[in-house]
Amino acid sequence: MSLENTPVTLAATGITLSAEVRPGDDDSPVICLHGIWDDGKYFAELALQGAFDGQQMYLFDLRGHGESDKPEAGYGLNNYTDDIVAFITERRLDNVVLVGHSLGALTSLLVAAELPDRIRAIVLEDPPIPPRSGNAETFATLVDLKQKSFETVVDELRAWRPFMTQEQAERSARRLQQTADAVLAEASQDLSATATVPVPGVTIPAPTLVIQAGNEDERAFGSDGPGLLGAVIPNLTIETIPETSHNVLREKPDQYRELVQEWWSSVQPA
Repeated sequence: MSLENTPVTLAATGITLSAEVRPGDDDSPVICLHGIWDDGKYFAELALQGAFDGQQMYLFDLRGHGESDKPEAGYGLNNYTDDIVAFITERRLDNVVLVGHSLGALTSLLVAAELPDRIRAIVLEDPPIPPRSGNAETFATLVDLKQKSFETVVDELRAWRPFMTQEQAERSARRLQQTADAVLAEASQDLSATATVPVPGVTIPAPTLVIQAGNEDERAFGSDGPGLLGAVIPNLTIETIPETSHNVLREKPDQYRELVQEWWSSVQPA
């Protein structure tokens, strides 16, 4: 099993997104959307370990990230959503499975709210619902940090997150330096200002799994999150993977994959 890099140009938005594609059946295609300051390879291990029963998987670099287009502006939640809605509609995809982490989780919810009849199921990894205050300063700091030399970025990331290994810090530094300045600048101005997530009054019928971080002080999914999601998603399951922070998949890939597979099997038609 392997991934094939496949750029996708979207007629509706004019953006070209880079995607790692796992070939497979397209009757329930799986679209994976990463968090801010990351890329589609975040989901590579999930795809390569055979998740989702051999369905075709698309691991996108969101606009402004990785190898995707980096326009000078247009990094609100509505912009990320428009790209994925365009991909689904232009490819005429149905029974789509959305898998989103953090920013990708918010985008997944907005896509599902806009195209509820096309979405088969949703996995949300530690969605930042409700949004936390205080993140603006962090993103503004990252804009300054990414201008420094690669070695300095690595050193400062390790000082900020001492649990990171040298290799992890180097990978994180590369992802940060690949991220457009405007992505972080937009986030520093309060990303949630461009859209309300979840969309009030819009029911999302797709069965939805939330995987939240085990360490409460490092969890983005807030205590009000279950109520906010439950108000619009009638078929909601919330699970916790112990001893994890916000990047659950990166930290506990085997447990994550097993949890997703068990849940995916449980929501299949009898």
